[in-house]
Amino acid sequence: QAAGVGVTTSGGDVTYWTDSDANNDGRIQLNAGASIATANGNVVLGGGSDIANGYATYKAIGSGDSSSGADLASETGAGIDLRNASITAGTGSVTLRGLSVGTADNFSHGISIRGDNGSSSVTGGTITLEGKSDNAGNSTNGGSSNRGISLIESGTGSVAITGNGNVSLTGTGSAATGGAGYNNRGIVLYGASVGSTGGNVSLTGTGRSSGGLNMGISIQNGTISATGGGITLDGTGSASATNNYNHGVWLEGSTLTGNGAITVTGTAGAIGAGSSSTGLNFGVQVHASTITGTGSGAVALTGTGGGRSGGNGGNRGVYVTAGSTIRSSAGTLTLTGTVGVGSSSEGINIEGSSGEINTLGSATAGEQSGNIKLIADSFWFNTVNTNRILATGTLAIEPLNASFTSAFGTSGLSLGSALTGLTLGKSGNTADITVASGYGASIAGPITIYGGNINPNANLTSTLANAAILVKASGTITQASGVDVTTNGGDVTYHADSDNNGTGGVLLVVGTSGNTTSINTSGGNITIGGGSDPLTDAAWGTTGAGVALDPYAVLDAGAGNVSVRGASASGTGVLVNSNASISGGNITIQGTGGTTTGTGGDAGGVVVAAATITGSGNIDITGTGGGGTGTGGQNLGVQLGGNVTATGAGNVTITGTGGSATGSNNNHGVTLANGVTVRATSGAVNVSGTA
Repeated sequence: QAAGVGVTTSGGDVTYWTDSDANNDGRIQLNAGASIATANGNVVLGGGSDIANGYATYKAIGSGDSSSGADLASETGAGIDLRNASITAGTGSVTLRGLSVGTADNFSHGISIRGDNGSSSVTGGTITLEGKSDNAGNSTNGGSSNRGISLIESGTGSVAITGNGNVSLTGTGSAATGGAGYNNRGIVLYGASVGSTGGNVSLTGTGRSSGGLNMGISIQNGTISATGGGITLDGTGSASATNNYNHGVWLEGSTLTGNGAITVTGTAGAIGAGSSSTGLNFGVQVHASTITGTGSGAVALTGTGGGRSGGNGGNRGVYVTAGSTIRSSAGTLTLTGTVGVGSSSEGINIEGSSGEINTLGSATAGEQSGNIKLIADSFWFNTVNTNRILATGTLAIEPLNASFTSAFGTSGLSLGSALTGLTLGKSGNTADITVASGYGASIAGPITIYGGNINPNANLTSTLANAAILVKASGTITQASGVDVTTNGGDVTYHADSDNNGTGGVLLVVGTSGNTTSINTSGGNITIGGGSDPLTDAAWGTTGAGVALDPYAVLDAGAGNVSVRGASASGTGVLVNSNASISGGNITIQGTGGTTTGTGGDAGGVVVAAATITGSGNIDITGTGGGGTGTGGQNLGVQLGGNVTATGAGNVTITGTGGSATGSNNNHGVTLANGVTVRATSGAVNVSGTA
C-alpha cells in the first residue's frame, strides 16, 4: 500500500489476501503514512490458498542484508511489513499472518512493524499476529536476524499494538538450514508496546538455528500491559544452537504490568552434547526490568537453563539482575528455576553490580500481600549489590526436587521485617543450610528451616506473638558465637538427627559476657533433641557431646518449659559449660554418655560445669554415664559444678546412673562439686545416684 494512502470502511471488513496461488511469493507492505481503518470492521492480512490459515509470504532471494546479525535496527523484508503505518479496527478483530522464505542471508521476517522516526500502530478488539521465518540463508552463516515477529522503534519512532480484547503474538525464528544462524528469534520487541485494555496478552516465541543469540522472546525497552487481564510469555531458545545466549525469555529495561495472572515461562536452548562454545543460556532473564501484578492474580516465572554437556557454564534457570523489581500484589509470586549444565549454573540467580537493588515484592506497604516462593535446587545471591524480598505474606525458599543439590545460604539476601513467615528448605531436604553472618531474619511470623547440617550464623527473630521457630536437621545444628534466636512467646525447637541415624548433635558456640549465644522465647517452650520426636529422643553427637552449651550460652524460656536431650557415641550426652545458663518454667535435661576407649575420655550423662540452672517449676535432670574400655575418664551419670534452683513450688529431681567403663574408677551416679547448691524454694529436692 503506497505511502500516505488510506483504506477506510464504515464498519465493513478489510481483507488483504496475497499469494492466493500458494507459490510462497506474495507479501503485504504498508508504507509510511498508509492506513487501514474499518470503524469496528474486522481486518485480515494473510495469504496462501486458505486465508484463514495461510500466510502473506516474502520470498527473499540473493545475498540479503549484509548488516551485522546483532543490529536490531536493520531490516530488509517481511511477509507483512508496516513502516510508519497504521491499522485501526475499533472493536473489530485484527489478524496478521506473515511468513518469509527463500535463501537470503539476513533480516527476513514473518511480520515486521517499525516506527522509524514515525509511528506504527495496530488497534482493535481481538488482535492476533502470527509470524514465521523459514529463510534458509545461502552461505556458511546460514542467515541471521530472521525473526518471526519484529516490532522495532528507531530514532523518535513508536510502535504500539493495542487491543480491547485478547492480544496474541506467536513468532518463530528461522532455522537457517544453510548454516549457523544468529539472532533468529521468535519475537523481538525493541522499544515497542503491546497491550490490552480488556483482555489477556499472550506472546509465544521460538528461536531457531545452530548459531547463538537465538532467543524465544526478546524484549528490550519494551512494554507489555494488560489492564483488564493477564499476561503470558512463553519462550523457547534454539535447542540446536552451538553458541551462547539462546535464552527462552529475555527482558531488558522493560515493563510488564497485568491486572490478572502474569506467567513467564522460558526454556533455554543449546541442548545436548558437544560444542565447547555454548554457555550463558538462561531460561528467563529479567535485567533492569519491572514485572508488576496489580490485582489478585499470581505472578510466576519459570525458567529452564540450557547448555551442552561439553560447553561452558552459566546456564541459569531464572536470572534476575541489574536492579529489577518483580511483585504480584495479592497473588502469590513464584520463581521456579531448573538449572542447566556446567559450572556457575544455578536454578535461580539474583545479582547485580554495586549500588543496584533487586526487589521481589515491594517496599511500599500493602503492595505485596501475596506470598513469595523461590523454588530451585541451587541458588546464587550476589553480595556486591542488594537483593531484597519484601512482603506482608510469607516467604518459602525450597528445592525443586527432594533436596538442594548443594549447600544453601542466605548470604546476599535482605529479608523484610513485615514477612509473616519464613521457610528455608522443605521436609526431606538433606543439603546443609546456613543463615549467613549479616544476613539473618527478623520477621513477623514463624520461621522454619529444614536441612542436613544447619548453621544459624546470624540472628533469627520472630516478632509475632506466639510464632514459633523450628530448626530441623538430619545432621547437626550449630549456632554461631554471639547469635541470638528470639521469639515473642513462640516455641523454639532444635530438632537434630531427624533421620534418626545416630548422627547429629546441637552446639551453641561459646559467646562472651557481653555477647552471649542465646535462645530467648519470652514464655515459649525451648526444646532441644533429636530422633523421631525431640521431646522424647536425644540429639546425637559422634565424637563430642550430643548437646553442648558452650560458655556464655543462654537458654531463657521465661515462664516456658525447657527440654534438653542429648546422647553421644563416644562423649558426653549433655554438656553445660561454665558461665552458661538455663532458665524457664519446668526444666528437663536428659543425657546419655557414649563408649570410650583409650585414656582420659569423658562420657558423662549430664555434665554441668560452673553454670546455672533456674526454673520456676519442676527441674528434672537425668543422666546415664557411658561405658567402654577407656581409663581415667569421667563416666558419671550426673555431674554438677553449678547451682540448680527451683524458685517456685516445683521440685528438683536429680537421677544419675554411673557408667560401666571397665578401666575407670569414675563411674559415679551423681557428683556435686564443692560449693554447689541444689535448692527448691517451696518444693522437694530428690537426689538419686547409682554407681
